[in-house]
Amino acid sequence: MNTLRLFLAFIVAFIIFEFILRFSFGFCDAPIVVADDQIEYLYQPNQDRVRFGNRIIYNEFSMRSLPIKEKDSIVILGLGDSVINGGVSIDQNDLATHILEKKLTDYYKKNIRFLNISAGSWGPENVFEYIKKFGNFNSKYFFLFVSSHDAHDNITHKKIVGISSNFPDRQYTFALTELTERYLIPRIKNSFSNSTASFIDKKNEDPIGTSKEFTTGFQDIYEYCNQNKIELIIFLHSEKKEFLDRKNNSQGEEIITFCKENNIRLINEIGIPHEVDIYRDNIHLNNKGQKMIADTIFNYIRHIKLIK
Repeated sequence: MNTLRLFLAFIVAFIIFEFILRFSFGFCDAPIVVADDQIEYLYQPNQDRVRFGNRIIYNEFSMRSLPIKEKDSIVILGLGDSVINGGVSIDQNDLATHILEKKLTDYYKKNIRFLNISAGSWGPENVFEYIKKFGNFNSKYFFLFVSSHDAHDNITHKKIVGISSNFPDRQYTFALTELTERYLIPRIKNSFSNSTASFIDKKNEDPIGTSKEFTTGFQDIYEYCNQNKIELIIFLHSEKKEFLDRKNNSQGEEIITFCKENNIRLINEIGIPHEVDIYRDNIHLNNKGQKMIADTIFNYIRHIKLIK
């Protein structure tokens, strides 16, 4: 009888814990990633999820943006990796691109979309392949968000979707299993390493593509913009160490040199006044950081009169 009671108590506890993980924290509701022969991978289209209290939306074109409805709106493309994607740590309403849509629409009294085309660990080559596949959505303005490491970030087509825990291709059956495999075990492993970042807040992407050569993605996007009469602006996001050192590292300098040689407009975050508390790890931004990017680009667009 005692054994039966213990067993029933365990089942009840398991069910309660499972419900708490699912409905309070969003376990078993992770954004799903799909493999792609050209792009490498992108988020599954038409997702609307709630994870750790944050709403995560991917529209019909796998953008982290609301669905595209108005064909006559002014379109700006925000292109990049997990920095502007925000991951599950940033609510849809707190994304820089979402904030910019609202601010620009209110300021110019026009329907303006600032679309978020991004995924964790994408480099310029991934971005270019996305544009080749889906087009430019009649945009005349590209904001390419990069960090110093993107100078050497190349597509490798290494299979990671469904293998790396950061690129799931299906939901877990049980929330407790997801908690254990995706969070508890890696955190225990990290506690035995020299990593100072928490598991949830550390860079939510794998270093899938690096080389000694400057990636061709920058040149490809630059030439595409020239051919299609699109204004290209590169936003160079600084890692926390660069911010503390008050200078870009050597790979960041390569990106700066590329922009100078090709007369590409560059916004270098090093020169933007902000505090270290915008970071949630060495590279990713919290809500305050997303707002900093939105405010910076909003003021930049007004200053150079990008939109008439």
